Amino acid sequence: MMLNYVAQALSKPIVLLLLGAVTLLYYWYKRPSRFPPGPRGIPVVGVLPFASAGAEKAALKWSKEYGPIMSMRMASTDWVVLNDYDSMRKAFVEQSTKFSGRPLIPLLNQYNKGLGLGSVDYGDFFKVQKSFGIKIMRGSGLEGDSIEDRIVEESDHLVDAVQAQNEKVFVPQVALRKAVINVICGVTFGKRFDYDDESFKQLLKAVIDTSFLHSFPSLAVRLMGLAPSLMGIPPFSWVNSRLLEKYRILNEIIEKIVDSEKEAKGGGSAMGFVGAYFKQLEAGAPHFNKEQLLQYTRELFNAGMENTAGTLAWGLLCLIHFPQTQRKLREEINAVVGPKDKIDLSLKAKLPYTNAFIQELTRFRSMTPFTVPHKTNEDAVIDSYKVPEGYTVLGNVWGVHNDPDYWNEPEKFDPERFIDNRGRFVKSDHVIPFGMGPRECLGKPVAEMVVFIMLVAMVRRFEFFPDPQEAELPPDDAGAQGAFFIPFPYELVAIEI
Repeated sequence: MMLNYVAQALSKPIVLLLLGAVTLLYYWYKRPSRFPPGPRGIPVVGVLPFASAGAEKAALKWSKEYGPIMSMRMASTDWVVLNDYDSMRKAFVEQSTKFSGRPLIPLLNQYNKGLGLGSVDYGDFFKVQKSFGIKIMRGSGLEGDSIEDRIVEESDHLVDAVQAQNEKVFVPQVALRKAVINVICGVTFGKRFDYDDESFKQLLKAVIDTSFLHSFPSLAVRLMGLAPSLMGIPPFSWVNSRLLEKYRILNEIIEKIVDSEKEAKGGGSAMGFVGAYFKQLEAGAPHFNKEQLLQYTRELFNAGMENTAGTLAWGLLCLIHFPQTQRKLREEINAVVGPKDKIDLSLKAKLPYTNAFIQELTRFRSMTPFTVPHKTNEDAVIDSYKVPEGYTVLGNVWGVHNDPDYWNEPEKFDPERFIDNRGRFVKSDHVIPFGMGPRECLGKPVAEMVVFIMLVAMVRRFEFFPDPQEAELPPDDAGAQGAFFIPFPYELVAIEI
């Protein structure tokens, strides 16, 4: 009798526990009506254990089973992932007003305070700030030298820095970052800094410190972006605390330079992005304020340095991995650009192989494996799938660039894929390193100019070789993968021609 009573008493919590488990599983696997299919992963964590270090590759693989429009359970929420060019265009371009929102990303929000541009939700504030930024990046509203002239000038300083290492083993990322940061200084402050200037060195160090260039911090940042709950759990909380302090330092340095430039140029007449912004602010233009200016400026430095210097670093790495490609590139450049001629953008039309090299470079090593997360501003439909308002949507840029259904041997570096049978460069819409639609990267025109001009400047003056003391080449597929995919530091030798 007693045994029966004990059994009945124990059965009640067990039944309740089982009912609770069934209920949790039901809600775990439940999706909205006509929602894109996709893997659910493990309860509580979702697909994070299977995709954290290479989510873009996992998503492309899963898309072959579920289709290019799919979903992934990231911790406790469903994210929609678009894995091919057509689905991204249907969402981000053809239905841009529905898919151009930004979800609240706690990791980023603590750094940018909801300001800047990249994390700002779609609306009037975003449109005004983006329109202003596009005008500046295209050279309008700036005083003094054009952006192109500033890049050409800085490329000369880059060549001098490389020449100082002639026939020595050195790490090219150091000179590349200095050159790119100085271009951004020219755009933002209307001036370049000497590389030994104390303010410049402080700025450069602060930008590098907040760029997630080391393997564990970059992975930790990526995971915290996908699962914000990790921000309060060691060791992620330790990484986050250090980054918050480094962002505080960067913000203080930028504010100090902004204030000094404003004062030196006469209360807002400074050339560059900052001066043009102050003119809007002082005129009382809506949506303009100093805190937004500081966050906007910081964002230009962080995104600009990582993306552009990283692309050039991958480019030099490809040159030493593929010497025949380097030879062909130099032969074309030497045939068109004299050793002392000014490099200008009008030459691009005469350099088909150079254009093909750059386009293949940005396809081969996708600097941004995913777009920054989008959010649906209202209920939307892509093909036969419904995506309710408020859902996070990612574009798999790496997937578009490496889809074997579109590219022949996508893992192979081959600029010739963009040269037709008449030797002409063929621009591809399927190479989208800057995204597409209203959320396309603001710095695209400047980044494209920097990569073209600086690559041509270096290749016509130097031949690049691997470190002769190393038995193996530095890997061309390994790097820190935070917001951008940056090659790990490597060494090479540059020999002046």
